[in-house]
Amino acid sequence: MSYIIVDLDGTLILEGEEPNQPLIDHLNEEVMSGEAEILIVSARKIDRLQETRAWLQEYKVAGVEGVFLNDFEGSAFATGFAFKEYKYGLLKEQYGDELMTAIDNDPAVRAMAEKLGINAHSPEEHLDMSMRAVAGKDKFTTREEAVKRAEEIGCEGTHTIDENGETIYMPCRTHAAYEAIVTPDTASPGYRAAHTDPPAPAADQITGSDENKPGSASGKLGDITLSEATEKALQTKSDDHNDAMTDADRPSWTRVRVDALRAVYRRGSGAYSVSHRPGTTREQWSMARVNAFLYLARTGAPENAAYVGDNDLLNPDHPRYSEDKSRAAEYEQRAVYEVPNYIRDAAARGLAFVEDGLAGDGLQAETIADARELAAGRADSDKVLRTAAWIRRHRGDWEGVPQNSDSDNADFPGPGAVAGFLWGVETTDPEATDRVLSWADALIAAEDREIVDMKEKETRSVPIGEFRLAEAGADGQRTFTGYASIWNSASAGLPFEEKIAPNAFKRSLSRAAAGQKIIAFLFGHDETRALATTASGRLQLTEDETGLRVEAKLDPADPDAAKVISMLTHESAAAGMSFGFQKVQDAWDGNNRTIKEANLFEVSILAAGGQTPAYPATLGLTAIRQVTAPKIGVEAEALLATLETIKAGRELSAEEVVVIDAVRSKLAPKPVGIDPSIAAALLAISAAESDAL
Repeated sequence: MSYIIVDLDGTLILEGEEPNQPLIDHLNEEVMSGEAEILIVSARKIDRLQETRAWLQEYKVAGVEGVFLNDFEGSAFATGFAFKEYKYGLLKEQYGDELMTAIDNDPAVRAMAEKLGINAHSPEEHLDMSMRAVAGKDKFTTREEAVKRAEEIGCEGTHTIDENGETIYMPCRTHAAYEAIVTPDTASPGYRAAHTDPPAPAADQITGSDENKPGSASGKLGDITLSEATEKALQTKSDDHNDAMTDADRPSWTRVRVDALRAVYRRGSGAYSVSHRPGTTREQWSMARVNAFLYLARTGAPENAAYVGDNDLLNPDHPRYSEDKSRAAEYEQRAVYEVPNYIRDAAARGLAFVEDGLAGDGLQAETIADARELAAGRADSDKVLRTAAWIRRHRGDWEGVPQNSDSDNADFPGPGAVAGFLWGVETTDPEATDRVLSWADALIAAEDREIVDMKEKETRSVPIGEFRLAEAGADGQRTFTGYASIWNSASAGLPFEEKIAPNAFKRSLSRAAAGQKIIAFLFGHDETRALATTASGRLQLTEDETGLRVEAKLDPADPDAAKVISMLTHESAAAGMSFGFQKVQDAWDGNNRTIKEANLFEVSILAAGGQTPAYPATLGLTAIRQVTAPKIGVEAEALLATLETIKAGRELSAEEVVVIDAVRSKLAPKPVGIDPSIAAALLAISAAESDAL
């Protein structure tokens, strides 16, 4: 069973309370075939629940599992999006992968749904896909024909629909699975977040095969042999994709070659041997990578900004094409930032204007692709840089131009307004341009200067574990090899459980390799005691299947290095490893934290293994705000400021005294009371002693 979220006003209900009958009919067909049930989620206020149920009954909307209306305080217009975001999240947690599709006329809601891993369509898109599926070559009167077609497009099984009382067979076990094949927007959630998936089991860690040797997919063509069914599926995907691009009059760079899809599929098979989501087959993982590649080819930007490994297989005119993967390496060095809501909202509105045909003739496909990223809440450092430059060049297109800045103007929105919205500027707000520029300029400055907010710096320590100290080489130096961080290893000594996700340091290491930052190997986090650095080439940092691997050359002529060599030789059981970082992206699940990306400053070797107060784990402002401050009942910033005053030996302010009192009240040991029965006995003994005297 799958579930479909459906909006009401503007989606199921048209102007004047008229029903969207084609959509209702199609949904009823899906429900009656046993494929799906309907979940109504609307910004309508909760006091219209009885009226809404009556409307759904009157117009015979079948299979309604639940009706969820807006119970947030405030008007429906002001709180509608927030309510939907909240409810979508709860439904995703409840139904998981069974929640297949959301249908909503609002592009901002659709972008939000996609971010949650829910396929989202406008009413028109949903009907268009269903019409193409039912009216096209994938409608059969016998199961055998549908099975054959399923093999051709790369899925298993069949499902049925009812058309005018006749049972029609279609390929794939569910219609949602079929849509995922014929509409390649829907790369699997596992592939979108591949960097957080666990390592592959040993049985799946295969390098090459009898048919395909290691490296067979490294080039643009690849000497690749695939099964007949897979060949058919890839050929069909290539043909369907290119036909759709031709019909839509899309640029030539959107076209793909079937040999490129073969190489993508083969690379996906190889990636499966490294890590994949449990329960996913090698074939599914590989086809998901093909779908992600087709999305990139069609839109000009990847659905997941970290997906750069197949850029060399794109059409040479594609904006993300890279001949020798040097451009792919460039993308790996980019930060991915979370976009403020005011930019997300503006971009979503711009996309709505584009859908209404209000854009100018010069609109580029890459601008639309970037706007979709903004609406989904993401922007990489290159987009931020281009945004600042573009706005400065074009702000005159809307400032002082009524048709582009005044929503009451009869010609609003003009092309200049549409372009501004797509770049994240609410052109009707006089302060919006400077607000977006301030946001972009701050990120650019921080990126250029590698600004470290010391309130956000954190350190983590682990026992040294397995390490290697090689004998002195020809240059007299000894090479140390060990791990500063172990992937997905639960932390100790923190007020919460924390894990470091695989590849959390990827961008930092890419930037260090490109000479854009320096990472040091320190003795005890002391910057004056650097043992080696990436700048000199004596420190090599890599991420492998275990964790963050450190390889450093130690010079015995350096007193600090000599001390480390002696410690590793004679007292290694007391040694530890550590690293200093600033959180870029994390995720909290109750009291559990996962660091998904970290800006790595340094790695350290410790003389006390991180097990004594000399080397405690330190928390950044974000972690203190999330965990510590709520327990005490004070602001995180106030708590850190008070601690800094104490460390500096300065006089406490009245506000800081209040913070200390709050800490003492919450964390000081509580006095132990005396059991009432014991107290009564003591009083009786005391009274008896008095009488005796």
